Formats: sequence, C-alpha cells, structure tokens
Amino acid sequence: ALLKLGGGIAGAIQFLRPGTSSTTGSFGTCLITTTSQDSGAVVDVSKGRLEAAYRVLLNGCGRKTGSVVISKGSSTGNTLLKIDLTSASVKRRATFAFKDVDITTQNVDGKGALAAAGKICTNNDDPDTLEAKRSAAEDAETSIFNKALATATGDAKKAIQCQKDRNKVFKNFCQLLKAQKQNDQAQIDENTKQLTKNTGDVDTRCVGVNTSLFVQSGAKVAKVTTTVTTTTTANSQATGTTSSDNGATFEFKDVDITTQNVDGKGALAAAGKICTNDDSPATLEAKRRAAEDAETSVFNAALATASGDAKKAIQCQKDRNKVFKNFCQLLKAQKQNDQAQIDENTKQLTKNTGDVDTRCVGVNTSLFVQSGATVAAEVTTAAIATTTNAEPTTTEDSQATETASSDNGATFEFKDVDITTQNVDGKGALAAAGKICTNDDSPATLEAKRRAAEDAETSVFNAALATASGDAKKAIQCQKDRNK
Repeated sequence: ALLKLGGGIAGAIQFLRPGTSSTTGSFGTCLITTTSQDSGAVVDVSKGRLEAAYRVLLNGCGRKTGSVVISKGSSTGNTLLKIDLTSASVKRRATFAFKDVDITTQNVDGKGALAAAGKICTNNDDPDTLEAKRSAAEDAETSIFNKALATATGDAKKAIQCQKDRNKVFKNFCQLLKAQKQNDQAQIDENTKQLTKNTGDVDTRCVGVNTSLFVQSGAKVAKVTTTVTTTTTANSQATGTTSSDNGATFEFKDVDITTQNVDGKGALAAAGKICTNDDSPATLEAKRRAAEDAETSVFNAALATASGDAKKAIQCQKDRNKVFKNFCQLLKAQKQNDQAQIDENTKQLTKNTGDVDTRCVGVNTSLFVQSGATVAAEVTTAAIATTTNAEPTTTEDSQATETASSDNGATFEFKDVDITTQNVDGKGALAAAGKICTNDDSPATLEAKRRAAEDAETSVFNAALATASGDAKKAIQCQKDRNK
C-alpha cells in the first residue's frame, strides 16, 4: 500500500511528489493516506523518509490503525502519514481488462488515436485510475501484440504492427495525463516525445492495412506454441518443448550449443548446423523459441543466484544461446524478405559473437548448467538477503548487499531461516518460525531475519513459480506459503 501512494513509487522512484495536498495507496485491507498539514502545501517527501516514518509508526502502534507526522514532508511544512486497517474504508484501485481500453481496431490516424485515447483516459481520472488503464494496455502489448508479431508475416504483420502503434499512443497519452496531474516534468517531456513518434508511426504504418487480420481483444495469438513443464523432487527442473507448424517439437537439449567450447565464430557455425536453409520459417521459429524459453527459465534463473566463477560460466552460456537465437531468427527473416528484422538480427549477432569472444575466455566449464538441469536452485540453501540497519535510513543512503545484517552484526542467509521444507501444517509453521524469530531477538535482528525470507520469496519462489506447473507448482506454492 505504501508503494502505491501517488500512483506508484516502487522501483527507482525516490520521491513521493503527487502534486496534490493528499494522496492514498491501498492493498488488501490496508489504506494509507498522506496529507499535508499546511494549507496550500503539496506532499513532497523522499521514499526513504516515508519508509522510516512507517517503521516508527509500526514500532509505536503495532499493526493497527494509527498515524505519524513526517517533519518537512510537504512543500512548506509537515505531512501526516495515516494507516487505516479497516477494510470498509479501503479505496480499491479499479481494474481494467484490455477490451475496456482497446483503441487499436478503430480506423483512425495518429490524431484520431489521440482523440480515442482521450475518451478513455480523461481529466476526471485520478492518477491511480490512469495508471490502471495504462497498465492494461502495457500488458496487452507484451502478451498480445508482441507475441502475435513474433510469428506473423506479410499483411498480418503490418496489421498487428498498426495495432501496436495505436496502443502505444494510448499508453503514452494516459501516462502523460498522469504526469501532468503529478507535476512530473521529466515524465511529461518523455511522454510528449514518445507521442510525437507514436502518432507518426500510426500515420505511416496504418495506411491500407487489412483490418480483417487484426488481433481482437482477448484473442489467442501465438501460432507457434511453447509449453514449459516443471518437475520437483528436492529441486526444481525445467524442460521446454516448442512445436512448429508441421508438428516437429524441440526441447532445449535439441538446440543447445552453449556447452560447446567455441568462440563467437564457432557459435555461429554451431547454430548453422541446427538452424538450416532446409528449415521452414515455422521450424526455425520453433527452434529459436526453445532457446528463448531456456534463456528465461534456465540461464536467467541460474544467474539470479550464481556468483563468482559460476556466474561467469553461465553468462558465457547465455551469450552463446543468444548467438543461436538471433541466427535462427535471421535465417527466418531472410526467407520472409523481412529487411528490418534482417538488419536487427545482423546487428545483434555482431554484439553476441563479440560477447562470446570476450566473456567465454577461460571460464570453468565444469560450472556450466546442463540442458534440463536444475535451475531454480535448492530452495533450502539459497543465500539471499539485503542490508537492514538498526536505525531507519533513507533510500538514498542504503545499499543492497548479499546478506541481511542486524544491529549486533549478525548476518542471515535464507538457509539460516528456511522453514519451507519442514513437513508441517499452518500451526506447525508458526511454531517453526517461533524457534527462529524469538523474544530474545532485537527488532533489528527480527527484521534482518524477515528480510532474508522476503528476498527469497522474490528471487527463489516467485522465480520458480513463473515456470512451474502441475504438482511442481503446488509444491513450490506450499513452500512460499510457509515462508510467508
């Protein structure tokens, strides 16, 4: 709820500056309100001070309704931070399906797309509502248009690109309106720049497209399908299967060149033995997608917890895999006479082969991840956490490290606090937690232990759940619940 204030202050945003005297954020049954205490002043406070005030309130009042004054938290004075845990008072953020905000099938040019966006994102909307509408379009760009473009060709590709361009007009218009309400000049400038490009793209690329080839809201669009199955014993194991239009299927082990002891030129040659001129575009795409899926579920997952020589070895594998991906896509683009894609893949291959030449020298090949190997790491031994100091620190001053430390110098890795593999029910999980977080611990030590579990939730369990299915997903979800 705290991070949803002012339309969202998560990530790299360092200040809450909604441009108003009051703003709210809610999650579940928690409603947080910040209100300037001086007439005419607007809320203006760093995220670090905001989080510090929250901890003061939590330590003083516990997990219940309360309020605390943040000194110098507004443009001319103080700000009141109030937390209300009464579910009846929570203002829940509206949610929008893409069909509610879809302007992409309207037969309009760039100017018309702006007008259509203005009928959905309006001056009457608050920043939260504008962001929710923008997010619906953002999600559609990834899950609908990008996915459809990956396999589309010819007139279908032109039609879907036109839709994507109109959708970008909508996204940036909503974000511009939100930025104007929050007096965020940097964001205003960025969205204005993007809208000039987006409307120009619509004017250029939507002329004469075949509207019967448009993707409809909510439609399934991926011609080449990818399924990922995950099995779990003590560990999580990922294997991917990708199918082409002729029924051929490819697992990553069928296309894996990453463990071959080759430089950039050798990686190209290896890719050329798997993706060949005899392959149809759909077969080339299926092979490329097998490597694409492995990049996410194998290499990125492994890199998330690797360090030292292991990280160097896995990065080398990822670089070789990129050579393979882009080579297959280049071959497909050449068959389809797609000059823009040819240029892009040629550019990427120059970079990829250079990365292999640079980063694969002298790596320890015994540390390579093997095709189909365990990639989510043993949940019980994942060492993840961030620094937690005894006294609240500002976001500007605090830096993340690999272990969680308390005020007495104690450090905690996730393996030190992991209760997730214990065969216990809810009551037993509480008891197990009570043996690790005890009344003898100081608040800072308790927080350091909690943070070790918090970080594991994101980098271990959420990462594993992203690719898991069936029984594996149930098992990992059980671990996540015990961790909570």
